[in-house]
Amino acid sequence: MAETDSSSQAKTDTGASRIAINISSDRLTASIRLPETGKSEAPITVEEIKSELEKAQVCHGIKAEVIERLPLEGPFDELVIVAEGTSPVVGQDAQITCMFDVSPDHSPKADSSGRIDYHEVNFLQGIKEGSTLMKRTLPTKGVPGKGVDGSEISAQEGRDRLLQKGSNTKISDDGLELIATASGAIVFTRGNQVSVRDVVSISENVDFSTGNIHSPGSVRINGDVRSGFKVHAEGDIEIHGSVEDAEVISSGNILIKSGFTGQGNGLVKAEGNVTIQHVEGQHVIAGHDIKIGGDALNSRLEAGGKVIVTSPEGRINGGEVIAEKEIKAAMLGNDVWTLTTLRVAGDEKLRQELAEVEEEVERLTEDEQRVKKAIYDMVRLELNGALPESKKAALVKLREFSKDLPANIKGLNVIKAKLTAEMDALQDARIIATKLIYPGVKAQFGIVYQDIKEERGPTSMCCYSGRVVMDPYKSDD
Repeated sequence: MAETDSSSQAKTDTGASRIAINISSDRLTASIRLPETGKSEAPITVEEIKSELEKAQVCHGIKAEVIERLPLEGPFDELVIVAEGTSPVVGQDAQITCMFDVSPDHSPKADSSGRIDYHEVNFLQGIKEGSTLMKRTLPTKGVPGKGVDGSEISAQEGRDRLLQKGSNTKISDDGLELIATASGAIVFTRGNQVSVRDVVSISENVDFSTGNIHSPGSVRINGDVRSGFKVHAEGDIEIHGSVEDAEVISSGNILIKSGFTGQGNGLVKAEGNVTIQHVEGQHVIAGHDIKIGGDALNSRLEAGGKVIVTSPEGRINGGEVIAEKEIKAAMLGNDVWTLTTLRVAGDEKLRQELAEVEEEVERLTEDEQRVKKAIYDMVRLELNGALPESKKAALVKLREFSKDLPANIKGLNVIKAKLTAEMDALQDARIIATKLIYPGVKAQFGIVYQDIKEERGPTSMCCYSGRVVMDPYKSDD
């Protein structure tokens, strides 16, 4: 129930107040409070209630069945909603539609013998000059509501979203299309901005003959990236050979068609996905998913989404693997019990943010209830002419303070719902061995962990009620 903006009271024949009528500040509810009547008092009638509602200009959304029941059954001495208005409907937000594949599947595909054919894996999406990259649909107006007093309640229009112009793009005159102004490769950059970048093609190894590579666009390397060298690109990076103790960093996606090996001095980092044939003793970071065709041995892998080993015989053995949603391989650990740490659903920042929002919602809700009661008590005194002058200024301040509370609470609840949905998604996090999981594996879900003590067959692990649950894995899980 929102705070009271207006009150009136029905009177007995002697002029004493009997019925308090409260209309919420948003005009969407009207409530009354009926007192218990003594034996010597005339009972409150339905006609009396209707008359007082009419005087208070309450004419829309009246709950006739509630009013008919109140004088006989109560409840008494507490607010009861007797009319509800029609809430306005918020307009639809503007929509942005990409005219290209925003999440193509770059997973290596294994044949029946488990061999990976990387000749079929390419992820540089090309675009021709003049082609449409994105389309924008305008927001719609909302549908007005109607207050309990019959007045119109304005509706909020849908929020607008504008197209963002990246490199080598332009926005159409009507603002509804993002168009490529050059031919090249499509690249997502931060903030979901779309650019078109030139593709730098290196026909040999990245070594002393080429030096380090720094490109504002996408890069395709037809050889290896040798130890100690760097490849940095604002677009995607596609390497047809291997990476040896080198630094490969991309604002988009990275594909390495061979392995990432060496003495542990390299780094492969992408804001999007990393797809790689195999990795040993190295560090890989992806904003989204890491997809490995063969084995991940003694490496540190960090993914904002999933870490998936796609080979039917692929292994994660040794090192540490961190993912928000899922870690999956045919075999986890090995038969000599090498320590293999697997961590999912570990977003402590998200947990802390949700806890803070929940605490603030609870505090404001309690404030709202206290303010409502204080306003109601002071309004009763005011109607009876018993409110001291010193309290009138306080009543004005309480009313002003109460006006912002519903909107603040509503805004926080929207944030809470979003964070809760993200947390719920983490609750679905899984660690999966499609064939075997060995002792030496430490499975961790947030702060909850389980040390594997015995060899198990196909296993799917999740966290439920504060403990790690292990179930047989089925291919359709």
